[in-house]
Amino acid sequence: TCVEHRAAAEAALERPAALPPPLPGGARAGSHRLAFHPHCGTFIETPAEVERLVVSTDPARVGICLDTGHHLVGGGDPVVTMRSLGARVTHVHLKDVDPFVLGRLRAGTLGGFAEAIRARIFTELGGGALDLPGVLRPLLERGYDGWLMVEQDSCWGPPSESAAIGRRILAETLRTLGSAADAAVVGGAS
Repeated sequence: TCVEHRAAAEAALERPAALPPPLPGGARAGSHRLAFHPHCGTFIETPAEVERLVVSTDPARVGICLDTGHHLVGGGDPVVTMRSLGARVTHVHLKDVDPFVLGRLRAGTLGGFAEAIRARIFTELGGGALDLPGVLRPLLERGYDGWLMVEQDSCWGPPSESAAIGRRILAETLRTLGSAADAAVVGGAS
């Protein structure tokens, strides 16, 4: 995992359940829903920590921002988590992970998460370990109408190229999934 001080993480996990009522309530009053963003290098990064947050907070008050890259690095499977959390996921950050750099991080041959960032653990969408169609499919099935944020924390080339790659990969994947969904509806109607 990314967090190096597990004792501090354990202590911090007691705090999210005690979010001050004005924070989620104030967001809701402004027609906004609070979404917690689990992130590597923080106190909520692993699947167990995300689950602990989910069961200790009110789903009507606290959504989850699933960042696929950070979830992969933290040891999670974004496809499984997207399905298990369902509508609790209110924001999505699409980020891909270089499996070679991830393997080095997990093997301990990198000096930690900051070094993994410098080694470009986060790669262009479609160029890593993320099952993008698997993540998007449950969103389409439940009629998700929120934002899909393609994130690129770092890249080897110009950021504009990485952004263009991410946009193209996302658009093509959505087109493919949309065509498959349309074919299933047409096939089911026959």
